Amino acid sequence: MKLGLSTAVCNIYHDKRSILFSGTDDYIAIDGVVDNMNVNSGTMSCWVKGQTESGSVTFVMASGDAENFIRLWWHHSATKVKFTMKRSGELTVGEYTIEDFQSDGLWHHIAATWDTSAGSEGEGEVKFYVDGTQRGSTVGISGDWGEESNLISSDIGRSSVSGGAYYNGYIDEVSIYRGVADASLLYNSGHPIDLTGTSTDLMGYWKLDEGIGTKAFDGSGQGNAGTLTNSPVWTTDIKL
Repeated sequence: MKLGLSTAVCNIYHDKRSILFSGTDDYIAIDGVVDNMNVNSGTMSCWVKGQTESGSVTFVMASGDAENFIRLWWHHSATKVKFTMKRSGELTVGEYTIEDFQSDGLWHHIAATWDTSAGSEGEGEVKFYVDGTQRGSTVGISGDWGEESNLISSDIGRSSVSGGAYYNGYIDEVSIYRGVADASLLYNSGHPIDLTGTSTDLMGYWKLDEGIGTKAFDGSGQGNAGTLTNSPVWTTDIKL
């Protein structure tokens, strides 16, 4: 069942800034959001713009440990944008091939939804979206959360498990929902939108508009501010 989002999400707003990550060691810690997430049903989305090819990199990730996590990322050797859910060591993947994704100089919207009870027999389903278009659907979510059903860490711009796979490029407008959101509304015909106040199931929303300091305000109302770590850079490079 999809979440009911306010019609306000159809409004274009003036995005101000984004964050540029160097791909070396900088990221934004958003650990607080994991206390509000639902591991069995949710949505992750963000706007990204690659800078250079630099290996596999992470956009957004939440994890319990190396065998239990949820991740949006770029798989360099496969030239694929991916969503990966790993439960008790068993993978479920949504993916889409884009040859020059990290070097085309364009902003892209990436989103994924998951629901472990969806499907005609409750086998679960993952859906993956690139630039507002569904690019994959996997019916049957593998594994179970086991003892690590509680996520413990989450990051923007790096793997929250390995502390590597640092992103090299721009990230903006990151959102995490408890439940399946409408990805087409999040994409909004290619225009960033202000999600503030649009859904009570919005657990984290980092507009990344501050332009100064080491805190990324959480516009969801849940109080899950992010912490800029190792000096990622505020920029005015945005998706217009």
